[in-house]
Amino acid sequence: MSNTLDPAQQTADFDPIPNDGRVDKLLQSIDGPAWGRIRWMREQLTGCERALLVGRRTAALAILLMREGLSVSVVETDGHWAESFESILDHEGLSSGDCTVSLPGTRALEEAFGQLRPDAVAVLDEHAGEMDALLRMIGDDEGTTVRRLVVALPFGEGGADASSTLPRGLVAGLGPARVVSIEVRDGHIHFAASPGNGGEPVAIDQLLALTEQGAVEVIGDERSRRAAAERELHDTRESLLEAERVAEELRFSTSFRLGQALVMAARSPKAMLTLPLAIVRVLHERRTRDAVAASRPAVAKKGLSEWEKEQLRSVARQATPGGTDAVLAAVGTALPDAPRSVLAFAYLVAAQACSAQGRHDLEFEVASRALELNRSVGMLRGFLHVALRCRQMDAASATLAELHKAARSGNQIAKKFVSAFKQTSSYKIAVLEAIPPRSEHWNGSTDGRVAYVLHNSLPYSSGGYATRSHGVATALAEKGVSVVCVTRPGFPLDMKPELAPVDVAAVDVIDGISYQRVSEPLRTNIPEYKYVLAAANRMSAELARLDASYVQAASNYVTGLPALIAARRLGVPFFYEVRGLWEITRMSRDDAFAKSISFDVQRHMEATLAREADHVFTLTEPMREELINRGVDPERITLLPNSVDADRFVPTRRDEALARELDIPDGVPVIGYVGTFVIYEGLEHLAEACVALHRKGHDFRLLLVGNENASGLDRGPITQEILDICTRGGIADKLIMPGRIPHEQVSSYYSLIDICPFPRKPWPVCEMVSPMKPLEALALEKAVVVSSVRALTEMIRDGVTGVVFEKGNVDSLADAIEGLMDAPERRQALGRAGREFVARERSWAQVADHIQAVKARFDQLRDQQAAGTASAEEAAVVATRAATE
Repeated sequence: MSNTLDPAQQTADFDPIPNDGRVDKLLQSIDGPAWGRIRWMREQLTGCERALLVGRRTAALAILLMREGLSVSVVETDGHWAESFESILDHEGLSSGDCTVSLPGTRALEEAFGQLRPDAVAVLDEHAGEMDALLRMIGDDEGTTVRRLVVALPFGEGGADASSTLPRGLVAGLGPARVVSIEVRDGHIHFAASPGNGGEPVAIDQLLALTEQGAVEVIGDERSRRAAAERELHDTRESLLEAERVAEELRFSTSFRLGQALVMAARSPKAMLTLPLAIVRVLHERRTRDAVAASRPAVAKKGLSEWEKEQLRSVARQATPGGTDAVLAAVGTALPDAPRSVLAFAYLVAAQACSAQGRHDLEFEVASRALELNRSVGMLRGFLHVALRCRQMDAASATLAELHKAARSGNQIAKKFVSAFKQTSSYKIAVLEAIPPRSEHWNGSTDGRVAYVLHNSLPYSSGGYATRSHGVATALAEKGVSVVCVTRPGFPLDMKPELAPVDVAAVDVIDGISYQRVSEPLRTNIPEYKYVLAAANRMSAELARLDASYVQAASNYVTGLPALIAARRLGVPFFYEVRGLWEITRMSRDDAFAKSISFDVQRHMEATLAREADHVFTLTEPMREELINRGVDPERITLLPNSVDADRFVPTRRDEALARELDIPDGVPVIGYVGTFVIYEGLEHLAEACVALHRKGHDFRLLLVGNENASGLDRGPITQEILDICTRGGIADKLIMPGRIPHEQVSSYYSLIDICPFPRKPWPVCEMVSPMKPLEALALEKAVVVSSVRALTEMIRDGVTGVVFEKGNVDSLADAIEGLMDAPERRQALGRAGREFVARERSWAQVADHIQAVKARFDQLRDQQAAGTASAEEAAVVATRAATE
């Protein structure tokens, strides 16, 4: 190591620390907040090669960077640390010749900067008045090699003129800079920038806000000084008591007593005569104390210091390429004699290092080994966070259940943790613990009544969800099944705030189907887990009153979980109808959501509900595959595809009056869509395709009925985008957008449409979930054009019942529509074939037959149980065969 300390700066107080326990004590004296800043700096300097470090206690940061292969030069503001650098590096097994250390001064700073030519500069905790000089060096260095400046300083640190270390001063002093990050945290400014790269200037309001934040923190620090002084006084008193205890021990130590005997012998001839006896007595007492001490158990190491944790993270990072065993071996080598409890905690620290490397597979495996060694509440708490971060939701649920058990038994640490964890969105997984085990025997009345639990329904909702529910319920009733629909607690009051409880009838009867309303609890202003548990209690009472023999609930888990819990309490079979995976729907429009814990929590809730169901119904083969991937027994899954009432949707003559009202000329093809404007429907792609057709010289009308909003009053972003595309493309006069229309007018608008495109985007939700609108268009004998997503190609045969174009390809969509525009005979042939298809294969009666097949098996096995010839488990196994028979 090259020391460039100015002799005038050295004092006799600067004694290098020898390579013994005092080095450990020095490194371990760095407190937690300081370690946070050191770790933050190491992360910011990732990818650099040569770093100039300026500040206090830079040895720890230097060690971490040198282990990463960086060359380091240090300007250390604390002379004691500077003089001890060589001993510290030797103690950590690093070559002291690779690090140049100086005490502060402009000359020393210039020499260090010039010799190292750093590509990174870090200022940690102090700058000894050299901040302005350092900024000038970086800014004035022609062809500068510095590509990263990282600063962590106390807010306003710098004596009389602290402006250079305020947010505004840092940005101004550096000159042109691309600020990577700037914030005030724990009373310190954390600033990272790439000097000399130009970039956008930081807004003055942001700098003022940061300055205000820092000032508030400093004031808060001032207010806490008295408390800190009181704590320091308390610590001093404790230290004094400890010193008195040590002095007392010394008075009774062997060396002190032997020395005392020798002194007394030198002073008194009589004491000299008794000296041998006094020595024997002292040695005898020493042997007795040693024997007693040897019989006591060794005091186990209670924990790890921040420095030891950082050492573990370092060795774990180096061992990650070798996998789990290599990481565990590295930890074991670093702590060879650690007890199981400390080793388990060390494994958790190593798991953090694996996480920082992006190796979440190793993180979870290493943390699992830690839990094998120690299942204390503290370890369970740490492992729960690892499981959530690593997307291991089954393990997270099991761990949370164990923490709940500890809290119920009176463990205060567990109680405190659970209370805090309840405030997070992840806590909703706790409701899964409320699912009772399956009954040994099925209960229920002999009439086989089905309670159909729904998220929403007619007449308050009229979308595809409500339409399917009514179609299934009506078809079951026509098959002679006693069916009653029960909407989830709180509907419709929580969706329509304009309604009062008195406005909602307890029962609505539509086409002979009863819809039971459960007014409470409401979902508004209540955590989801509380709602689900309260809804389960309310549903239990309602389903018992209805004397249900079967419970069938439709997506999602907020509706399905209360129904499952109620069914288990009543001892009746539960069927889960998975119509969509709402987390997949959200992921399709929000890429970041797929990486969030909320996505994993929702996926886990849906998967657990489906696995716990006695049978699962779903819409498409892709959805069936997804459920199997989530652990659902494939033999317990039956497809219930979306269908249509062909007697309700019948072809009608063209409404000439409406055509005149909309100014649609005779003989001009109408391209149309009727429904809600949703981002994944691809209506903007349809507008782009129509612009392309217009440029080819085609005449047509584009009729888009509906919008994004349930009220139909406001123009949404999709509507606006369509308008913009058509205006720019010169077809605004061909676009007709009447907004939402009364339900009874739908058939009149459909009568004007010749071609019905459904250009769904190539998103996961579109691949899995099938819409009902194409089936309705087929029943109306319309020529249907669909994208090639799997959910649509399951229902449309290209060239037979419709036309399929390449998903996401606007030109392919335009070609498909163009092929139908001037071919009315082909449109009519496709329409007739489409209606024949839905009448033959997509009726609600066929859906009811599939449900009846599953239900009949349970009916049979319930009878066998009553006769004592079958158990509930046998019933469940045999019932799964209904899907394949």
